[in-house]
Amino acid sequence: MSSKQKILVVQDHEHPASFVLPEWGEDYEVEVVASPLRALARLAKVPFAGVYVLSSHLSEAVRIGKLLQNERILEGMPDGVVLLDSDNTILWGNGRLSEWSGRETVVGMNFYAALGSPEILGPDFCPFNTALNTGRPSGSKLRSADNKYWHVHAAPVVEGDGPPQHLIVTVRDVTNE
Repeated sequence: MSSKQKILVVQDHEHPASFVLPEWGEDYEVEVVASPLRALARLAKVPFAGVYVLSSHLSEAVRIGKLLQNERILEGMPDGVVLLDSDNTILWGNGRLSEWSGRETVVGMNFYAALGSPEILGPDFCPFNTALNTGRPSGSKLRSADNKYWHVHAAPVVEGDGPPQHLIVTVRDVTNE
């Protein structure tokens, strides 16, 4: 394992990190990600000495920075909040889903697997796909094997002109309702 400090670099396709920062590899262990949302996911898992964001991602990085600042607020919420990629993999979470699932972390897991592969009750039987494909929020109710009921609400994260690739999902335990 390297004793060098780690630097997280958020690059873009036009300016790869090796082109922009070739000399950093000698002094730092450099990890490169392709988007600010991927950076957020890595920051949740690994401590870094610093983050370098190329100017093409600066406005997005400011939004991610605000989210990191508000992480304590999100951790205190009674609802679960997770960031998902287009494969329903959890990239970041406020800890509530980990608590409900009894796992130390759910980051890196499939969302549905983290909840024990619940049954989707509707009204939307593919709320995450709907949100990604339409660019509009969607929601549904889920029932887990231990007879817990969850309401999920998925909102697409708009990044540039392309279709959404990430979702912010809130999860509420509605068993008592």
